[in-house]
Amino acid sequence: MDVKIKEQDGISIVSLIGKLDSASSNAVQDAILEKITPNAKFVFDMQGCDFVSSAGLRVLLIIAKRIKVDNASANMAALSDEIMEVMKMTGFDEMFNSYSTVDEAIKSLG
Repeated sequence: MDVKIKEQDGISIVSLIGKLDSASSNAVQDAILEKITPNAKFVFDMQGCDFVSSAGLRVLLIIAKRIKVDNASANMAALSDEIMEVMKMTGFDEMFNSYSTVDEAIKSLG
């Protein structure tokens, strides 16, 4: 998995590209947790993410908890139908607001 983080108008856009699984979860977790600061804003661009395993869901849970503790905020954008279904089945859709596009997710944080 490739993690690309860029800043746009005070919001960190985190693009996850590839599979979020046990092979990539620690690196993804480390890359994102080091960016979380009080009141930070994030959009997770999932357009390039084609698979999320249980290890990937664990990482998303850890990130969501840290965001809550630091009073930060985050949205997800461009999830595939398959990943959205997994998010709904596991209740993860309650942790992150999801939007069709990155621009929509950014606007909601503004």
